[in-house]
Parts: sequence; structure tokens; C-alpha cells
Amino acid sequence: MLSTYPEGADLISRAFNIAMDFVGADAFGGSTVEAHPIVGALALRSHMDRKRRVGFFVRLERGEHGVGKQIEGNLIPGMKVAACDDTISTGESLFAAIDAVEATGCEVVLVMAILDRRQGGVAEVKRRGIPFFKLWESTPDGKITIAV
Repeated sequence: MLSTYPEGADLISRAFNIAMDFVGADAFGGSTVEAHPIVGALALRSHMDRKRRVGFFVRLERGEHGVGKQIEGNLIPGMKVAACDDTISTGESLFAAIDAVEATGCEVVLVMAILDRRQGGVAEVKRRGIPFFKLWESTPDGKITIAV
């Protein structure tokens, strides 16, 4: 919900934009519902900071109307991509999005999340050899702590 508030969206997009600078990302996106507010904020932030990055969304299934694409946006094979999510738990929808992006010939060079719930998803990100950036994380007792 933080990403739907103007100040929250601004702060998240600033932090994520800096993280993308470190890995040289050309594009950013994620699963349709989870990433919508983040991608919108990052698109505006990228324009304001004069970054030449593009956003995209990944449907879990191909669309049944229009051209039936699974990825909506301007991905070009060979792009370096940052995958984003609001929270990462097991990462099921995140990994489906990563797999779809990689199937287009792009390289996922970073995963970004607002909150890591510490439920196994990050272990899979690391197993895949992708750098991970988070703003907050859950502690075993359920508290939220700053991770950056």
C-alpha cells in the first residue's frame, strides 16, 4: 500500500532508481498487480531523472484479447532488466515474471522489493545468481525493520 501514496511512491522510486544505476538496468517491471504502482512511479522518476529506461508488466497468462501478449511494454531482446515486486514471500509470481522476461532474450540483473517477508523467495533469487535489493524486511517475530 505504501507505493500508492504519493510520498511513498516518490521515496520507493528514488531508492529503486539508484539501485538500477548500480547494475545498468535498461528496463524495469514485474507481475501485473504487484508491480503496477511501482512501475508507474519508476516510469515517472526515470523521466524526471532523464534516465532512458522503460517499464513493462508481465501477465501470469497470455492475454486473451488484442495481440495476446504476456509482456506489455517496450522490452527489446538484450536489455538488462530489474524485476520488481511489492513484497517477496515465496516469490511464485516474481519468478514467473522473471522466466517470461528471460524467455524474450533479456537478462534480469536485479530484483527489487519493498518488503522481504523472509519466506524463501530471496533464497531462490540468490540461487539464480541475481542481486537483490530491498527496503524493509520482516523479522522472525513479525516486526518490520529497515534493510537498506
